[in-house]
Amino acid sequence: MATILSAMVLDGDECGHVVAYAALAYVGGLLVMVPRREALTAVDEILIRWGFVILFIVSAFIAAVVWPLRMHGL
Repeated sequence: MATILSAMVLDGDECGHVVAYAALAYVGGLLVMVPRREALTAVDEILIRWGFVILFIVSAFIAAVVWPLRMHGL
């Protein structure tokens, strides 16, 4: 759903990149949890529920601050 909504934003696809980074990181985190899915901790359950939101905020920072710095050679 977030991917579809981000595709409708006319910002040069920056929002789409933010969502893509967050989604890939979230899926990667879930794959790390798969081998121990029978013994998830409370932190794991919080990350399953709120991890995408946290990663969206982090990836928004990366896309807005770090990538322009890299493109200008700083």
